[in-house]
Amino acid sequence: RSGLGDIYFSPFTMFWKKGNFHYLGSLGIYAPSGAYEVGRLANLGKNYWTFNPLFGFQYNDRESGLEAVTFLGFNFNTENNATDYQSGHEFYLDFTVDKRFKNGFGVGGTGYVFQQITGDGGTGARLGGFKGRTFGLGPVISLLRPLDKKVLFAMEAKWIPEIEVKNRLQGHYVWFKFGFIFN
Repeated sequence: RSGLGDIYFSPFTMFWKKGNFHYLGSLGIYAPSGAYEVGRLANLGKNYWTFNPLFGFQYNDRESGLEAVTFLGFNFNTENNATDYQSGHEFYLDFTVDKRFKNGFGVGGTGYVFQQITGDGGTGARLGGFKGRTFGLGPVISLLRPLDKKVLFAMEAKWIPEIEVKNRLQGHYVWFKFGFIFN
């Protein structure tokens, strides 16, 4: 099956900077727009709304090459009306610390903590209100290169094996992302 998953949009986002410190505040929303079919083993969409307040912090010392980034967020989920299942609300914390070298390459560690803060509910939650949690930790490599005076090319790869898992499937997360930064 192919297609788009649920669309994420952010009607409210604030960024500000003071010295080596950068801050972010955002309210994101996942809209139930992806394909969903009751009884299907894998769906592209979740068939419910999720409201995602997010706070971010970055310390970036260009002299030493030290960079530390963390994002703290919550997911407040609505009920899936097709299944009468209410997924519990969730807390997560993502973090990365790395050293950037003069040639633009960076290497460091990354991880995350996920904790479901309320149990699942609704008449569709026949097995109970599981509260999932997981913790993962792994390496990250990155590249940041100027293309000209106003455009940077950014690339990042992460591998995060899950170390501790409860009431969720355990696995390994692999991220590869790239983009352009316009100054």
